[in-house]
Amino acid sequence: MDAALPTSFHTIVMGTGLVESLVSAALSRIGKTVLHLDKKNQYGGPDGSYALNDLVELLQEQQSLVLDLSVCDGKETIPAPGLPFLTNIEADEIPQLPGNVDGKFPQSLSRKFCIDISPKLVWANSPFVHTLVRSGVSRYLEFKCFHSCNMYLDGVQEVPCSKGGVFKNKLLGLKEKRGLMKFLTSIMQPTEQDTQTLQEFQEKPFLEFLQSQQLSANVIKFILYSIVNEENDQEKATTVNTADAMARLKLFTSSIGRYGSTPYLVPLYGSGELPQAYCRLSAVYGAIFVLARTTQSLEILDNKCVSIETETEKISCEHLVGSWEHLPNFVKPDSPIFKVSRAIIVSDVPLLPLDHDTPNDLVALSIPPNTFGNTCNISVQQLTDSVGVAAPSFYLIHFTTPSTSPTAKEDLQGSVEGLFQHLSSRVNPEEGKAGIIWRSYFNILDPEVKKSQRRIKGKEKPKKNQRNTKPKKNPKKNPKKNPKKNPKK
Repeated sequence: MDAALPTSFHTIVMGTGLVESLVSAALSRIGKTVLHLDKKNQYGGPDGSYALNDLVELLQEQQSLVLDLSVCDGKETIPAPGLPFLTNIEADEIPQLPGNVDGKFPQSLSRKFCIDISPKLVWANSPFVHTLVRSGVSRYLEFKCFHSCNMYLDGVQEVPCSKGGVFKNKLLGLKEKRGLMKFLTSIMQPTEQDTQTLQEFQEKPFLEFLQSQQLSANVIKFILYSIVNEENDQEKATTVNTADAMARLKLFTSSIGRYGSTPYLVPLYGSGELPQAYCRLSAVYGAIFVLARTTQSLEILDNKCVSIETETEKISCEHLVGSWEHLPNFVKPDSPIFKVSRAIIVSDVPLLPLDHDTPNDLVALSIPPNTFGNTCNISVQQLTDSVGVAAPSFYLIHFTTPSTSPTAKEDLQGSVEGLFQHLSSRVNPEEGKAGIIWRSYFNILDPEVKKSQRRIKGKEKPKKNQRNTKPKKNPKKNPKKNPKKNPKK
């Protein structure tokens, strides 16, 4: 029998995604009482990591749900089973492997995978990493640096992100290499003329600024789609201005060498460790966590939730924080459904030839727009057992891009097949490699939620004339720090 919960909390948090877990940790740390619920039996939700069979079950479960926004009426009763957070799901049949039971992957193989729904590409010098360190959450996490940063341009090419990398690149000519080095130097060590030129282009499209530097088309592609990581085709829609792009470029260059030779970090055992780490911190400061607990209704007075009702009890609260997955009745019915297209590939062929002297199995790759008919830039990550997310001799490859077509398969299928067709050209047929063993396509939904204007209050700031209540140190006990002599009687 479950232990009885307290009947009142300052805040109830519903969902254990990254944002909800971060809010839970912040509130617990300032002394608020927090109850953290999730209707699933594991942490993470859309930000979680799943074993191979668990991922297949999740995709089947999400496929059975209907994206019906008519439930978004703001009523107090929470509709069950709710809205899906994944849609347009298409997955391969599970291949015949030794140990298959009931149409599932062998359990010994499945458990060696930790597959992210929303994989994170973490900049080594980003504010997110600084937050992990300052909050102490980094104590619960381990990271590795990607071994190489690449772009698909007439094959997989390493991004020239350092002086050595520039001159090792085989695609760029000598003139292009000199132009790229001159450009990077003008950014990192600008002269007065460089600063003045940059100021003139601050609000202009970044593509115009790059063209004014007389850089070649290949160099511009490297900068736009691998260094700045711009998603949209800048030749058709110049959505990024020079000021924003320069901030990303400086983040890229400042992240190189901080923890390794590339600017990107990947968490061990999957990105699902990130929300779990914040949950651990929250629990250390007194938050109570209950998984597999469904909330059935809310009590709302004066546009404020004052209590929730689960299957077993009624719990009062001052504030309610939740993801739209757990509170679907507060999604705006007419809101645009922002989507991200994803593909997950389990392969036995690596993106790059393995080097036994230098590790190169953790690969970040960009596929620029129009490479394989793709509308937007595609981010690709290859992960292996070296970070605990795949079985030995297997490669877990993630494809991510903004949705521009009705389904994720339409956005990504051409790039997946084109890339693996390129990889198959260097694989010996006698090795018996299958290439793609299993794949799935799906869209991640992100609708707009009706936000309450009430904010959760933290510690109140002292008023201007309010005296400091901290006890002052006795000056007699520390005469060196208080050299004033006692006045004569």
